Amino acid sequence: MPTLMPPANAPTGQIATSSPSAADPPANLRDIHLPADVSSLPAFGWWLVGTVILISLIGAGYLWWRRTQKRQYRGAATLLLQSTLTSSASDSEKLHQLNALLKRVAIYAYPQDGVAGLHGEQWLSFLRRSAPSITANESTARTLTEHLYRHDSVTSNAVEHFGQFVASWITKHTDLPLENTTEQGGKHAHI
Repeated sequence: MPTLMPPANAPTGQIATSSPSAADPPANLRDIHLPADVSSLPAFGWWLVGTVILISLIGAGYLWWRRTQKRQYRGAATLLLQSTLTSSASDSEKLHQLNALLKRVAIYAYPQDGVAGLHGEQWLSFLRRSAPSITANESTARTLTEHLYRHDSVTSNAVEHFGQFVASWITKHTDLPLENTTEQGGKHAHI
């Protein structure tokens, strides 16, 4: 640090200073400039991000709830299926009850597709179109096209296979509306 030398004409024992506070350098400093108080609220961008996240969560919750409500009938139909299969009714009665259950579920799932009037091959065709991942074996196809409409003896094996088909169809049919067609003169006409 440089030392201050007295001027030649100054009396000895006194130091010349340019200002009265030169002897005290901290006195020359200005006060610390404090920043503005920080707001307790987040910045606008964070409010926007929070709002978008909240709206997304509410929308996803609503869609999940709506999907759950739309598919609730499948659980009820599965319970009815189990009670029908375990009932003490004859095999012929079980077969008719299973077909009625299948038709009830189809009418609920596809109210605009004219399902109530379908029978025989048209009914089987509708079931295949509405659940393409399920293959109806020969026994199921025969049950839907023949055994339902004849009062001959139905085996418990046929009822069991048909019950499995009904269970698969209830859980795997598509939720999308189907294109309804009927054959007229080799061409398909929309209903």
